[in-house]
Amino acid sequence: TATGRVGPYEKEYIRKDGSRWWMIVAGASLGDGTIIEYCIDITDRKRAEREVLESKYYAESIIETLHEPLLVLTPDYEVVSANPAFYRHFKVDPSAILGRKIYALGNQQWDIPALRRLLEDVLPTNKAFDEFEMEHTFEHIGTRTMLVNARRLDHVQLILLGLRDITERKRLENEARAANRELRVANKALERANIDLQYFSYAVSHDLQESLRMVTCYTQLLARDYGADLDREAGQYIDY
Repeated sequence: TATGRVGPYEKEYIRKDGSRWWMIVAGASLGDGTIIEYCIDITDRKRAEREVLESKYYAESIIETLHEPLLVLTPDYEVVSANPAFYRHFKVDPSAILGRKIYALGNQQWDIPALRRLLEDVLPTNKAFDEFEMEHTFEHIGTRTMLVNARRLDHVQLILLGLRDITERKRLENEARAANRELRVANKALERANIDLQYFSYAVSHDLQESLRMVTCYTQLLARDYGADLDREAGQYIDY
């Protein structure tokens, strides 16, 4: 007598009240006319799978709308998703990154030892990192300074990697620091000029006072020794 098996297969059932449940159904013929069938209720598992899928779609919809470049990585650090901002910012097509490890993208611009160490801790320890600063010459956009953030996506073994280009901000900060240095140098030069001016004013004032003192002395001597010989107008000049 032939033996055989049926299934297992999943099937959804609908109760009279409209509720649904899922079963795994399988059967086997033992060859002696005996047929064994079994069913396993997998409703909870299917519900959990649906919730995970809905969460994934929800997360992807949020990622799609964000203005900052984002990547989603597998535990092997392969790119499974990227948002439009990533493609625009780095000037790449999906075919150039999807399914490839992040460390192999472009000119291996992401293969940075410090970044590797941080990423390798995200899933095993559920440890996020924020504001990791990296500077690199990227294939299509040149030298950029980026801030990198990463964390595990809830309930799934995936890494969300966020990027923020702060090149312009760094340029402005450097220019501000350079301007502050120049201002400090100018202030010190002005302080030195003020000190020199004070010394000069003191010297001029002293010299003028000494000259006036000498003129006064000579005038007094002239009035004492020759005052009787001077006419009225000359006397007025001396008194003045």
